[in-house]
Amino acid sequence: MSDTHPSWAADLPAGPARAGGRGARPDRIPSGRHDAVDVWLVGLRHRAGSGVLVHHYYVVAGTVGGVAALRRARWWAAQPAERRLRGDAAVDGTWAEVRRLTGDALGRFRLAARAG
Repeated sequence: MSDTHPSWAADLPAGPARAGGRGARPDRIPSGRHDAVDVWLVGLRHRAGSGVLVHHYYVVAGTVGGVAALRRARWWAAQPAERRLRGDAAVDGTWAEVRRLTGDALGRFRLAARAG
């Protein structure tokens, strides 16, 4: 089974991204270099057509901080394909959840507690 969601670093192009278009990344960090960086779970939300708040999450690797992870997740959420998946609903810019995923030597991941 192949996962092709853009939030997985394995699906991003190696090396600097070109400006704009598919594969462009806001921070220009090459994929495949996860030794000195963290993995983050970034939650965003939007209001569905029925009025219900819907939370959706991005797994973001290749950033050195939560702010950069949030910026990358918001960039992905603004892409036309992502907007179509949400029925063109805009992401709520006033809310986000950013949590670090930590892994151990056995490959198990743990979600860090929420800050504040």
